[in-house]
Amino acid sequence: MQLIQTVAPLTEPLTLEEVKDFLRVLDNDSDVLISALIVAVREYVENITNRQLEVATFELTNENLFLSLPKGSLKTVDKIEILDETLTYVEFDTSKYYTYINNGIGYISFFRSAHYSRP
Repeated sequence: MQLIQTVAPLTEPLTLEEVKDFLRVLDNDSDVLISALIVAVREYVENITNRQLEVATFELTNENLFLSLPKGSLKTVDKIEILDETLTYVEFDTSKYYTYINNGIGYISFFRSAHYSRP
């Protein structure tokens, strides 16, 4: 299974102003450093908790037809593509699978009658 982030979060959980107020920093000399630390701490927390704090887009490559998603919390699944016998990606019909969340973990499950047939 391979997970690749394709679109990074557009916002951070804390603003530069909130962090500067907490640290009691009045000047702007450290703004670049503090901003970089905000990103680094968010990424660290996401990695150790296996949870996504801000909305991002990921691409998951997996060979199983039932899978738990490696990052929480699931917002949407835009599409599922299957590599067919000609090594071409074909979009999987959305009526053949569903997503759900159980205890904060996102899952994709395929209906029993779901099978891939080439269009």
